[in-house]
Amino acid sequence: SQSTTLNEVVNLSSINPNGIQTSKTDAYVFKPIREDDVYYYFIFDNKERTIEKSITRPYYKTARGFEELNTYRSVVANARLIFPYTIKGDKATLIPLKKLQSKYPKALEYFTSIKEILLDRKMSSYKNLETEWYRYGRSQNLTDCNVPIKIIAGNLSNGEKYAIDKQQIFVPAGGTAGYSLIIIPNDVSYNIYYVQALLNSLQAEWFSLVYGDFFRGNFISRGTRFNGKIPFYKIDFENSLEVAKHDDIVERQKKLISLGDRIA
Repeated sequence: SQSTTLNEVVNLSSINPNGIQTSKTDAYVFKPIREDDVYYYFIFDNKERTIEKSITRPYYKTARGFEELNTYRSVVANARLIFPYTIKGDKATLIPLKKLQSKYPKALEYFTSIKEILLDRKMSSYKNLETEWYRYGRSQNLTDCNVPIKIIAGNLSNGEKYAIDKQQIFVPAGGTAGYSLIIIPNDVSYNIYYVQALLNSLQAEWFSLVYGDFFRGNFISRGTRFNGKIPFYKIDFENSLEVAKHDDIVERQKKLISLGDRIA
C-alpha cells in the first residue's frame, strides 16, 4: 500500500528504451590508439584506420574492474562509436553519401573499404542498401542515449548495475545481455537519483530475483521486461516530511557516487 512501481511513475515508453544495434559492433566501436585535434586513429581488420572525431560518439563497452558499470560510480565512456546519423529532436537521420564525401571523407573511405563486410549483415528490411550500406542494422533507439541524464541498467547482472550517465553515452542493445535505459520525464517529481537508489536496494534486488531469469554465477536477467515491475516507496509530494525523505535519499546517493569516484 506504500509502494508504487517504475511503470506507474515514468510510464512504459520511458522504461523500455534499449541501447543501439549496429549488427556489426566491431566495425563501429573502437578504442583509439591515438588522436589529434581532428581525427581518431584505430585498428580494424589488422589495418590502421582514420575517422573524423565529429562523426563519433562516446560509448560504453562492457568491461570489468573499475570500468565496470556500477551504481556507486559515474559511468565513463571507454570507447568511441562511429555514428553516421544526425539527431534533431527525437529523430535520427542517416547522413547521405554526398555529405559524407564533403564533410567526413575519412569516414566514407573507411565505410567503402569495409562495404562487403557491412553488406553481409542481415538487413533485409532496408531498401537502398547499395547507397546506404553503412547504416546500422536497426534504426530503433538511435536517439534514446542522446538525453541529458539517464540510468543505464545492465540487463544481466548481479547487483549494483544502475549507473547514471550525464555524458550522452551510447550503449549496446540486448534482451538478456546488453543494456536498457531508464529516462525520467521532466514532468515527473521523482528525482533520478531517488529512483536509482531504490532500484539498487536489497528489496528491489529481491524482486529482480523473483521477476527476472536466473543464470549461473548468481546473475539475474532483469532488463526492460522486469525493471518496470519493481516496487519502491511512494512519495507524497504534498507532504513536506515525505519530500524531505525523498531529498535526503537523493543527497545520500549523490554523496555515495562522489565517494565511489574518489575510490576509483
